[in-house]
Amino acid sequence: MRQAWLCISLYVCTFAAAALGQCAATGPRTPDSIGDEVSRIYNETLDGMRHTLPSGVVATTWRAPSDSVRAQIECLGPAAVPAIIELLQTSHRSFGPYLAVRMLGWAGGPGIVPPLAEILSRSGDPLVGLKIEALESLVSAPPDKALPIVQKVLRTEKNGMLLQQAASVEARLEGQLQDGTIR
Repeated sequence: MRQAWLCISLYVCTFAAAALGQCAATGPRTPDSIGDEVSRIYNETLDGMRHTLPSGVVATTWRAPSDSVRAQIECLGPAAVPAIIELLQTSHRSFGPYLAVRMLGWAGGPGIVPPLAEILSRSGDPLVGLKIEALESLVSAPPDKALPIVQKVLRTEKNGMLLQQAASVEARLEGQLQDGTIR
Protein backbone atom coordinates (compact mmCIF):
# COMPACT_ATOMS: atom_id res chain seq x y z
CA MET A 1 0.00 0.00 0.00
CA ARG A 2 2.81 2.37 0.89
CA GLN A 3 4.49 1.70 -2.48
CA ALA A 4 1.24 2.39 -4.31
CA TRP A 5 0.85 5.72 -2.47
CA LEU A 6 4.43 6.66 -3.31
CA CYS A 7 3.83 5.86 -6.98
CA ILE A 8 0.67 7.93 -7.03
CA SER A 9 2.43 10.78 -5.24
CA LEU A 10 5.38 10.66 -7.62
CA TYR A 11 3.03 10.54 -10.60
CA VAL A 12 1.05 13.51 -9.35
CA CYS A 13 4.21 15.44 -8.53
CA THR A 14 5.75 14.61 -11.89
CA PHE A 15 2.55 15.58 -13.70
CA ALA A 16 2.27 18.83 -11.75
CA ALA A 17 5.91 19.69 -12.44
CA ALA A 18 5.43 18.99 -16.15
CA ALA A 19 2.33 21.17 -16.24
CA LEU A 20 4.16 24.00 -14.48
CA GLY A 21 7.07 23.61 -16.88
CA GLN A 22 4.81 24.46 -19.80
CA CYS A 23 4.40 27.97 -18.44
CA ALA A 24 7.89 28.49 -17.09
CA ALA A 25 10.01 30.87 -19.14
CA THR A 26 13.49 29.68 -20.01
CA GLY A 27 14.74 33.25 -19.99
CA PRO A 28 13.45 36.78 -19.74
CA ARG A 29 10.22 37.28 -21.67
CA THR A 30 10.55 40.18 -24.06
CA PRO A 31 8.04 41.19 -26.73
CA ASP A 32 10.45 39.75 -29.32
CA SER A 33 10.82 36.40 -27.55
CA ILE A 34 7.05 36.17 -27.07
CA GLY A 35 6.52 37.05 -30.74
CA ASP A 36 9.00 34.36 -31.77
CA GLU A 37 7.22 31.80 -29.59
CA VAL A 38 3.78 32.74 -30.94
CA SER A 39 5.07 32.55 -34.51
CA ARG A 40 6.66 29.13 -33.86
CA ILE A 41 3.44 27.76 -32.35
CA TYR A 42 1.34 29.23 -35.18
CA ASN A 43 3.54 27.89 -37.97
CA GLU A 44 4.05 24.45 -36.42
CA THR A 45 0.30 24.10 -35.94
CA LEU A 46 -0.47 25.10 -39.53
CA ASP A 47 2.37 22.92 -40.86
CA GLY A 48 0.73 19.97 -39.09
CA MET A 49 -2.38 20.52 -41.19
CA ARG A 50 -0.52 20.09 -44.48
CA HIS A 51 -0.24 16.75 -46.24
CA THR A 52 0.72 15.48 -49.67
CA LEU A 53 -1.91 13.65 -51.69
CA PRO A 54 -0.98 10.56 -53.74
CA SER A 55 -1.04 12.81 -56.81
CA GLY A 56 1.73 14.90 -55.27
CA VAL A 57 -0.50 17.90 -54.59
CA VAL A 58 0.00 19.49 -51.19
CA ALA A 59 -3.32 19.98 -49.41
CA THR A 60 -4.26 21.61 -46.14
CA THR A 61 -7.04 20.19 -43.98
CA TRP A 62 -8.25 21.92 -40.82
CA ARG A 63 -7.43 20.01 -37.67
CA ALA A 64 -8.36 21.45 -34.32
CA PRO A 65 -5.18 22.51 -32.51
CA SER A 66 -4.06 20.25 -29.69
CA ASP A 67 -4.62 21.02 -26.03
CA SER A 68 -0.89 21.67 -25.69
CA VAL A 69 -1.08 24.43 -28.32
CA ARG A 70 -3.91 26.01 -26.40
CA ALA A 71 -2.03 25.66 -23.10
CA GLN A 72 1.08 27.32 -24.56
CA ILE A 73 -0.88 30.35 -25.74
CA GLU A 74 -2.81 30.55 -22.46
CA CYS A 75 0.51 30.55 -20.60
CA LEU A 76 1.73 33.49 -22.68
CA GLY A 77 -1.59 35.24 -22.00
CA PRO A 78 -2.30 38.83 -23.06
CA ALA A 79 1.40 39.43 -23.72
CA ALA A 80 0.96 37.27 -26.85
CA VAL A 81 -1.85 39.41 -28.29
CA PRO A 82 0.29 41.88 -30.32
CA ALA A 83 2.14 39.01 -32.04
CA ILE A 84 -1.11 37.17 -32.77
CA ILE A 85 -2.67 40.34 -34.21
CA GLU A 86 0.35 40.74 -36.48
CA LEU A 87 -0.09 37.17 -37.74
CA LEU A 88 -3.81 37.77 -38.26
CA GLN A 89 -3.08 40.87 -40.35
CA THR A 90 -0.09 39.63 -42.34
CA SER A 91 -0.27 35.86 -42.78
CA HIS A 92 -1.83 34.44 -45.90
CA ARG A 93 -1.61 30.77 -44.93
CA SER A 94 -4.57 28.45 -45.33
CA PHE A 95 -6.59 28.43 -42.11
CA GLY A 96 -4.23 31.07 -40.67
CA PRO A 97 -6.99 33.55 -39.79
CA TYR A 98 -9.02 30.84 -38.02
CA LEU A 99 -6.04 29.76 -35.95
CA ALA A 100 -5.08 33.35 -35.11
CA VAL A 101 -8.62 34.15 -33.96
CA ARG A 102 -8.65 31.07 -31.73
CA MET A 103 -5.25 32.04 -30.37
CA LEU A 104 -6.60 35.49 -29.48
CA GLY A 105 -9.34 33.81 -27.45
CA TRP A 106 -6.81 31.62 -25.66
CA ALA A 107 -4.59 34.62 -24.87
CA GLY A 108 -7.53 36.69 -23.61
CA GLY A 109 -7.57 40.21 -22.24
CA PRO A 110 -8.90 43.55 -23.46
CA GLY A 111 -6.43 43.72 -26.37
CA ILE A 112 -8.30 41.01 -28.26
CA VAL A 113 -11.46 43.11 -28.64
CA PRO A 114 -10.41 45.53 -31.45
CA PRO A 115 -9.21 42.89 -33.95
CA LEU A 116 -12.21 40.66 -33.24
CA ALA A 117 -14.58 43.63 -33.59
CA GLU A 118 -12.98 44.42 -36.94
CA ILE A 119 -13.61 40.86 -38.18
CA LEU A 120 -17.22 41.01 -36.99
CA SER A 121 -17.79 44.30 -38.81
CA ARG A 122 -16.78 42.87 -42.21
CA SER A 123 -19.54 41.98 -44.62
CA GLY A 124 -19.85 38.84 -46.66
CA ASP A 125 -21.08 35.29 -46.29
CA PRO A 126 -17.68 33.59 -46.78
CA LEU A 127 -16.70 35.03 -43.40
CA VAL A 128 -19.41 33.27 -41.37
CA GLY A 129 -17.02 30.64 -39.98
CA LEU A 130 -14.41 33.23 -39.06
CA LYS A 131 -17.05 35.43 -37.44
CA ILE A 132 -18.30 32.49 -35.35
CA GLU A 133 -14.72 31.94 -34.16
CA ALA A 134 -14.39 35.66 -33.39
CA LEU A 135 -17.59 35.64 -31.34
CA GLU A 136 -16.42 32.62 -29.37
CA SER A 137 -13.06 34.24 -28.71
CA LEU A 138 -14.76 37.33 -27.28
CA VAL A 139 -15.77 35.22 -24.27
CA SER A 140 -12.14 35.56 -23.11
CA ALA A 141 -12.27 39.35 -23.16
CA PRO A 142 -13.48 41.52 -20.29
CA PRO A 143 -17.29 41.40 -20.51
CA ASP A 144 -17.68 45.19 -20.34
CA LYS A 145 -15.48 45.51 -23.46
CA ALA A 146 -16.88 42.52 -25.39
CA LEU A 147 -20.62 42.93 -24.76
CA PRO A 148 -21.05 46.09 -26.88
CA ILE A 149 -19.45 44.29 -29.85
CA VAL A 150 -21.68 41.23 -29.44
CA GLN A 151 -24.77 43.40 -29.03
CA LYS A 152 -23.91 45.27 -32.23
CA VAL A 153 -23.77 41.91 -34.04
CA LEU A 154 -27.19 41.06 -32.61
CA ARG A 155 -28.59 44.38 -33.92
CA THR A 156 -27.04 44.33 -37.39
CA GLU A 157 -26.43 40.73 -38.45
CA LYS A 158 -28.87 38.85 -40.66
CA ASN A 159 -27.25 35.41 -40.70
CA GLY A 160 -29.14 33.03 -38.40
CA MET A 161 -26.06 31.03 -37.38
CA LEU A 162 -24.22 34.18 -36.36
CA LEU A 163 -27.23 35.50 -34.47
CA GLN A 164 -27.52 32.24 -32.56
CA GLN A 165 -23.80 32.26 -31.69
CA ALA A 166 -23.95 35.93 -30.69
CA ALA A 167 -26.91 35.27 -28.38
CA SER A 168 -25.01 32.41 -26.72
CA VAL A 169 -21.89 34.54 -26.26
CA GLU A 170 -23.96 37.45 -24.95
CA ALA A 171 -25.53 35.20 -22.29
CA ARG A 172 -22.13 33.90 -21.18
CA LEU A 173 -20.62 37.39 -21.03
CA GLU A 174 -23.59 38.72 -19.06
CA GLY A 175 -23.17 35.79 -16.66
CA GLN A 176 -19.48 36.68 -16.22
CA LEU A 177 -20.42 40.30 -15.62
CA GLN A 178 -22.96 39.34 -12.96
CA ASP A 179 -20.62 36.82 -11.29
CA GLY A 180 -17.60 39.07 -11.56
CA THR A 181 -15.70 36.26 -13.31
CA ILE A 182 -13.80 36.21 -16.54
CA ARG A 183 -13.08 32.95 -18.30
